[in-house]
Amino acid sequence: MFLSSKNVYIDGQFIPRSIEIIDNKIVSINDYGKGEDLGDNYLVPGFIDIHTHGGYGFEVMSADKGAGQKWLSNLIKEGTTSVLLTPYTSSLETMRQSAVALKSLKKDPKLCEIVGVHLEGPFISKKALGAMNEKYVIAPDIKVYQELVDGYEEDVKIVTMAIEEDKDKALLKHLQDKGIRVSCGHTTATFEECKEATRYGLNGFTHTYNAMKGFHHREVGTVGASMLLDECYSECIVDGKHVCFEALKVLFKVKPHEKIIFVTDSLSAKGLMEGIYDLDGLAIRIKDGLAYLDGTDQIAGSTIGLDGCVQNAVKHADMRLEDAIAAVSINPAKYIGVDQRKGSISIGKDADLCVLDEELKVERTYKMGKLVYSRSN
Repeated sequence: MFLSSKNVYIDGQFIPRSIEIIDNKIVSINDYGKGEDLGDNYLVPGFIDIHTHGGYGFEVMSADKGAGQKWLSNLIKEGTTSVLLTPYTSSLETMRQSAVALKSLKKDPKLCEIVGVHLEGPFISKKALGAMNEKYVIAPDIKVYQELVDGYEEDVKIVTMAIEEDKDKALLKHLQDKGIRVSCGHTTATFEECKEATRYGLNGFTHTYNAMKGFHHREVGTVGASMLLDECYSECIVDGKHVCFEALKVLFKVKPHEKIIFVTDSLSAKGLMEGIYDLDGLAIRIKDGLAYLDGTDQIAGSTIGLDGCVQNAVKHADMRLEDAIAAVSINPAKYIGVDQRKGSISIGKDADLCVLDEELKVERTYKMGKLVYSRSN
């Protein structure tokens, strides 16, 4: 099969090309004109979400296979072809349910692919809980971590933790030795604490600006570290609500664009009607496209898709489309170590593709070379 477009995203730029797909892989890249012509529509890599708690009624710490399949099917409609299950801070038993979901939702070529797990806790700061439940917070401990991941550690790609709580750096070093990415989040870490932690494996920041020590002109905090430590990746939720677009503009001006990753941080109530929902014993209110702890103005998560993040970054935060696409494809792929097969339109890689129209809305999604979503149908 050949697909042609005047705007194929290759090596960080849009150029006219035709791509050939055989047996789920991209096997050649040719001059524009072969096969089906997508015209001016953008042909880009499938999106990769490394931080999501679920959606459309599915919670990643659930064994509800049917709800999980519905969620993965809906992600395809947003252009997302790969995802990390992200259990949030809860009891160890509950967090371990993500392993059940991981194994029950086996690879299906028609659905978004689960490529691993991102543990958001439980080793976070009680001073930066966000919407997390304080009673489940645990000090960093290797034995506790091993108990948590027993049986599926090879699937763990990222651990979000408050690095300042790891006083002897033991867990940091352990994760570094295992090749697991450490992301600083739900934290009060100073710039110096973050800088020191890079020696022991810190290489990312979780939902930059949110649930972390803010920027001050005498101590730039975790936010400043996320901006200034070029070796680290920075997640950001680009819904204009978790972080205003002006603050995102600052991040996009300072941070190397190859180190920016868009995430949804979506909850199970994403895609559902406005109302009150349960989040592991906490009441969550969905209103105006955002999740709050009920009765407060504390944001608890998003309801956006990565397609919406791309649209917002370009339309409201002055980011070039080329850089916005990288933030949902090759950047997360490199961060979690799946870039040898995903994240770019390159020979030999999986044919996970997305077609965007001139308004950056998802027109089609291809998974492993097969058309699995078409807006026109």
